[in-house]
Amino acid sequence: MAYWWVSQNKTHHEEKNGGYLWAPKNTKSGKNIYHWDTMKDVRKGDIIFSYFRQYIVAYSIAQGNAYDSNNPFRDAGETWEINGRKIDASYTNLLRPIYIPDILAELQDILIKQGAHKPLNVNGTGNQGYLFPLIDEAGKYLLSKCDK
Repeated sequence: MAYWWVSQNKTHHEEKNGGYLWAPKNTKSGKNIYHWDTMKDVRKGDIIFSYFRQYIVAYSIAQGNAYDSNNPFRDAGETWEINGRKIDASYTNLLRPIYIPDILAELQDILIKQGAHKPLNVNGTGNQGYLFPLIDEAGKYLLSKCDK
């Protein structure tokens, strides 16, 4: 089992209500993007934390591996390529969402061990990106903060 952080500021409601994560395979110019390619690495049973407007608002369990899927968002055609990957996910909303600034110091101490591709920058705000892997220590720490 692995842990992941998904930044869903644009798509949280649609993805949560639909029970999935979705990312394009490439940019419209054909470029691969690391934080979209990570969709290929998620496996059934992995835990994914949903980051939305400075809060972890839910976590989900991947119900399987990513599979090819067209863009499910009505108005996103102008933003994202049509071809993408989808992961079916079972979401659990947190009764008390985790406000990241409240746990930032502890979380940053853990994430420093992760090296590249962190979901947060040194200022504690979200890095530009969609799906980031988390080291086990970070995932277990966030899970311990979840009040279901």
